[in-house]
Amino acid sequence: MKPLAIGVTGGIGGGKTTVVGIFASIGGHVLYADQMAQKIVNTDDTVRRRIKRQFGDHVYSMNGTLDRKQMARFVFTDPLALDTLNEIVHPSVLRSLEKEIISFKQKEQNCLLFVEAALLFEVEADTMFDYMIVVDAEEEERIRRVMSRDKSARSDVLQRVKTQMPVSEKMARADFVIHNTQDMKVLKEKCRFIYKLLHAIARTS
Repeated sequence: MKPLAIGVTGGIGGGKTTVVGIFASIGGHVLYADQMAQKIVNTDDTVRRRIKRQFGDHVYSMNGTLDRKQMARFVFTDPLALDTLNEIVHPSVLRSLEKEIISFKQKEQNCLLFVEAALLFEVEADTMFDYMIVVDAEEEERIRRVMSRDKSARSDVLQRVKTQMPVSEKMARADFVIHNTQDMKVLKEKCRFIYKLLHAIARTS
C-alpha cells in the first residue's frame, strides 16, 4: 500500500475545514497548514523578529502571540504588506509541511494524508502532493459564511477574496473538485466517494 498525500484547498469560505473533518472521521490523517503557521509565528524566534521588525511590536499581544485581527488589518488592505508577511512565514510553513509529508510516507501508519491549506496553488506547493482537491461554493455563499464565522464586514471579506487565486483557476488545476453547495449529507457522500477512490489507488499503487 502506497501512502498518498492529498492537498485540500479552495477559496475562503468554501468549506475546506469541513471537508477535511469528514475525511478525518472516516479514517484519514489530517494536517492544517493554518495551525502550523500559527505555531511558527508564535514560537519561531527568527520569524517573530522579522514580523516585529516589519510591522512593529504591537502586532503581538501581551501574552506573546500574534494578534491575527491586527495583522489582518495590515495585510488585507495592502497587497505589499501581504506579500511581505507571506515571504516571512511561508518558507517555514512549507518546510514543516514537507517534513510532515515525508515522515508520514515513511511511517505508513495511515494510507491517506489530507492537508488543508488555502494557498497551495498560489505558492506552487501543489507539487508536494500526489493529488489535489479543490472545495468550492457559490461566491455569495462563501462571503456569507465568512461574514458569519468571523463577524467580518462584507468589504473586509471581499478584500480577502481578492488576495487569492480565482477559484475557477484552482478548479482547472485540481484532480478532484467538491462542490459544497448542498446539505451536509450530500457533502459527506461526496467525500466518502473520493476517499474510497483514493484508498483504492493507494492500495493498488
